[in-house]
Amino acid sequence: MKLLKLLPVFLMVFVCVPAFAQNKIIDSLKHRLATAASDKEKAKLYNDIAIEYEEDPALMIQYAKKALALASQKHIMYPQGTAWVSIGNANIILSKYTEALKSFTNAQIVYEEMLKTADKKDVNDIKDGLGRAYGSIGVVCSEQNNYAKALEYYFKALKIYEDIKEEEIVAIASNNIGAVYEAQKEYSKALEYFTKAQWIQKKTGDFESLGITVTNIGKIYLFRNEFDKAFKAFSEAEKILKEHNKQRGLAELYNNIGDYYIKKDNYTEAEKNYSKALAIFNQTGEKLGASASLGSLGSLYALQNNNALAIKNLQLSAALAT
Repeated sequence: MKLLKLLPVFLMVFVCVPAFAQNKIIDSLKHRLATAASDKEKAKLYNDIAIEYEEDPALMIQYAKKALALASQKHIMYPQGTAWVSIGNANIILSKYTEALKSFTNAQIVYEEMLKTADKKDVNDIKDGLGRAYGSIGVVCSEQNNYAKALEYYFKALKIYEDIKEEEIVAIASNNIGAVYEAQKEYSKALEYFTKAQWIQKKTGDFESLGITVTNIGKIYLFRNEFDKAFKAFSEAEKILKEHNKQRGLAELYNNIGDYYIKKDNYTEAEKNYSKALAIFNQTGEKLGASASLGSLGSLYALQNNNALAIKNLQLSAALAT
């Protein structure tokens, strides 16, 4: 199960920032680093720079390790946890799940140790870090199809974020839990947690994430062959995603609408929606998404006994997936 269908999540929802804007942020952080007065501030700035390098995992690891080395040498605990989370996130991007799990477990150890002696004013910040570690372990376990362990850690994260009243992250955790239940074909439980996320996102006005959540709800109705409810959810999701220009979410949605039309034996509309998804993924350079769309088109052409097109699209799909 590819949790980047939601982007789960506990990579803390990376926000796409234009390269020129991101470079300005990094330059500003590096300037502040050169004049930082304390080791604590330097360690924090190394971590901040690492997080900005979300699209370059090698540099993300490089700066996180600088933060980790300095914080360890100076016995500053909190930046150590942050650094381990960033190293873990970079390793997830690199599909090095064993290394990612080690890093997130190290972060967990740091934050749990800090909680034992934390001042009251620092508890929520430390719990936030621990919640990130738990949720990130859940992501790794999900990617490894260890769903029982994924749920264990997602629920740990959910409890923390409910305790510290971080509602937007409660919604993320609920969505991830729903995704695991979906993968296990426990559709009633999946719908329960997707609906919980939907309610929170409407309450907090997080409409950008809401479009993805409503897509997830539509998928569950489609799995249960509740076609009217599925189409209604997909239509609502399309409206939200278009309003907020969420191209990746729209592409995923169109793939799901294509699946809807396959089940309705409307191959013309299915082809149209898979092709719309493919065009967006090609435009945004998302190879895995494009691979999924091409695979769906290949399967569609096979259903129509158009073997030449089926083979062509399936071969293209396989090439992009490697």
